Amino acid sequence: MTKTVFISYSHDSDEHKKWVRHLATNLVNSGVQVILDQWDLRAGEEIPRFVEESILGSDRVLLICTEQYARKANQRSGGVGLEAFVINSSLMSDLGTTKFIVLVRQGSDSPALPELLKSRLYLDFSRVESFNSEMDRLIKEIHDVAHLDKPELGPNPFEAHQWDSEEENNTKLDLARAYMDMGDSGGASDILTEVMSDGSLIQQKEARRLLSKIKVK
Repeated sequence: MTKTVFISYSHDSDEHKKWVRHLATNLVNSGVQVILDQWDLRAGEEIPRFVEESILGSDRVLLICTEQYARKANQRSGGVGLEAFVINSSLMSDLGTTKFIVLVRQGSDSPALPELLKSRLYLDFSRVESFNSEMDRLIKEIHDVAHLDKPELGPNPFEAHQWDSEEENNTKLDLARAYMDMGDSGGASDILTEVMSDGSLIQQKEARRLLSKIKVK
């Protein structure tokens, strides 16, 4: 199933608009349907309706957070302010949603984020050299593919050891009974003594019962 994303960003400069278009092109080339105003908003179209329908109708929404984007979102200014209003309404109706993905593109080590997004884990596109790796993470996230393969849950080593120990002691009890049937009380007694030391409470009880039979004989 094809995933659809809407890209929310501020028109900081022609360079930034070109960068956003480059990001969108990478997504399209990776099988993601992208709604971008540079491609999809037509002259004469009602902007609030375009924004609302794009955000609500997309599987994920990418928020390109520059310093200017954060400022406009907090001040509810311009098109970013309108988008922030719709996003905030969606977040308030579903606080646990993962629909909104924050992409940071800033020069500071402490990025400025809109107040409504400060608690969200973000992808950092600030450094040119990290673009490809962050792009890979983003594409996997959109397509619901794990960024790193989580190992399968292994067995509890303590439970496994306990199970092996119980099986071993059950075998010893069977062997002790065989020795008793053959009249080898000494061999049976030695094995039952081991079970008395290492076995479970039930196994110790059985070993004690068998030892008492040997002593009676």
